Amino acid sequence: MNLLKQLKASLVLGWLNGIIPIKRTPFWVISYLMFPLSLLFLLRLYSEELVAFAVLGGFLSIFAYTGIEVLGDVVYFKTVCKIQDMFVASPVSPSAYLFGLALSSLFYSFPGFLLLILISYFYGPLLPKHFPKLLLVLLLVWISFTSLGFTLSTFIREPRHAWPLVGILSILFSVLPPLYYPAALIPPVIRPLSLLIPTGSGAIILQQETGLLHFPKGFVRLAWFSLVLQTFLLWAIARYGSRWREN
Repeated sequence: MNLLKQLKASLVLGWLNGIIPIKRTPFWVISYLMFPLSLLFLLRLYSEELVAFAVLGGFLSIFAYTGIEVLGDVVYFKTVCKIQDMFVASPVSPSAYLFGLALSSLFYSFPGFLLLILISYFYGPLLPKHFPKLLLVLLLVWISFTSLGFTLSTFIREPRHAWPLVGILSILFSVLPPLYYPAALIPPVIRPLSLLIPTGSGAIILQQETGLLHFPKGFVRLAWFSLVLQTFLLWAIARYGSRWREN
């Protein structure tokens, strides 16, 4: 099955699991917005200085949740709908199947992305010159967490175990790293630990790029290296190490 057909299969799956459900149940879009908008509201009440960090954190957390949410979809399709069995028997590759499910989740988050763009217009810190690196960071975060979600999903057999894990991981990867607070608050000795999570590396990069904080150039390069490396490793594990076929 050539690359063009694999891409077409991914787009069809993304449409069926993304666009159509949004039309039928728009509340899915709202659910993706509740967490970042709630924190943005609370931080706005506490300090206007934190609003800019909350906007950047909102971008990162939406795309991280979009990726990790694939975990629940895969388990549901595998155990309840038995759709994955159909794809296993077809020429569709695991990468095309994964990309299709990830694309469907991305459709859910797109309205939230546009809303945060609008909010950043009034509160900062984003300028047009920041968008290329913002999009690159979000793409890497999305790929890394999508890959992680897919890998974990292939080892879970019950949907009731998958959905709580999605919530736990999304909160851990959004709250513990410096997404909604300045990375400068982390003591310099342990600050490199934030780079062990893709969202932490992304937060360092975006806080530096937008001028909210200033880090040593070597530390920012390390953040880029960490984000790219984690994305590649997580994708490679999802592609070659996950259980595509059930025993």
